[in-house]
Amino acid sequence: GEPQSKDAKWWDVTGALIDPKQFDHGLGADAIPSIDAPAFAAKDDPRFGKEGPPKDMMVIGVEVDGDARAYPIDIMNRHELVNDTFGETHLTVAW
Repeated sequence: GEPQSKDAKWWDVTGALIDPKQFDHGLGADAIPSIDAPAFAAKDDPRFGKEGPPKDMMVIGVEVDGDARAYPIDIMNRHELVNDTFGETHLTVAW
């Protein structure tokens, strides 16, 4: 947050062995949105073309009560969390 904001998060680095200017501050809290209503495509979806999904596509696979889903790593790299529902079962997939 802004330095004057009540939401700003600070920590004391007085006497740190590493120069605080070397710290990587990253994107900040809540900068990477989760996927809260994932949409799925069947392997024969025309958007994949005649060959279907790439054979080397890496995914996180989940199966709950016979319902299987695949969360592509290339999408997970950009979102890190997917909140999904399998019937009455709520699930968070993290990468």
